[in-house]
Amino acid sequence: AKLMESLRSSGYTYWSAIDELIDNSIDAGASWVKMDFFDEDGATEKVTRNVYRLVVADNGRGMSHKALKNCHTLGSERAYSFKDIGKFGLGASVGSISIARRWMTITREKGGEIFGRLTDLDEIIKQGNIVSIDFSENEIDAEYLELFHSYLGADNSQSGTLMILENLDKASSIRADNMIRKLRTHGGSNFYSSLMKRDLLLTIDGVDVEHIHPILWDVEGTKQVLDTHFEVQTSTGKDVALQ
Repeated sequence: AKLMESLRSSGYTYWSAIDELIDNSIDAGASWVKMDFFDEDGATEKVTRNVYRLVVADNGRGMSHKALKNCHTLGSERAYSFKDIGKFGLGASVGSISIARRWMTITREKGGEIFGRLTDLDEIIKQGNIVSIDFSENEIDAEYLELFHSYLGADNSQSGTLMILENLDKASSIRADNMIRKLRTHGGSNFYSSLMKRDLLLTIDGVDVEHIHPILWDVEGTKQVLDTHFEVQTSTGKDVALQ
């Protein structure tokens, strides 16, 4: 329990924590990621609502039982391809618990069954052990299952994963408009390449995020200077022409 609490101070912001979840979605081959923000009543209408539940859904490959258990295990080992963004098995788990006290993941492979896993910090403190709880489809809370179906459908033709973060006690802001504004600009820059190439559609609070060049190269008002010749003098006094 003390280890988990110390890991919560590992330096994650809510936007860098969510980056880890989106990275996992990209590694799972997702072509879209959707993010929504719910208050304690499960509503999304009020602009300045306080966010109790943050939901990230993707249409990636989904996970096996073993992969889901590893996802909720600190420093789990798995085989990584050279294209994978993650490498150490820590990002999603540490990022999630860094901002939220409850982290539920529900997943389904194509043609497979739905199952889930929960990491609850209050339950860990109560038991004194680092544990996560496994759920079969009929054991998943009806509200969570309905959420999963709303993003990925009730039949098993669509694979994907739903991640639910609740009780965001470590987020620097839980006001929906602040979080949404920050995540749209940060996501547009951080996932610039995937968004620009149309490899990924990132939707935050119902709005598709546009790519933003990390150095604002394609933003109106930026002066682009190309093919410029200039000379510099080295420490030895020699003039060098650069292009």
